[in-house]
Amino acid sequence: MSCNVLTEVSFGTFQAWHGMQFLHKLILSHNPLTTVEDSYLFKLPALKYLDMGTTQVSLSTIESILMMTLELEKL
Repeated sequence: MSCNVLTEVSFGTFQAWHGMQFLHKLILSHNPLTTVEDSYLFKLPALKYLDMGTTQVSLSTIESILMMTLELEKL
């Protein structure tokens, strides 16, 4: 999803019934992303790698991701 002019991740984007429970790598870099409203992102059981480089996501959101995404190996 890199370089797609994404500005937000809306609630429900990563809900399990969309098959996202198997997602292990997510690249959101190089987007004007400012808002992550989907708490399901923090609960993805297989997510190991999340790239949010070159976005405008706040430091508090990044901290929340680190605290809540227990399986994450690389941010």
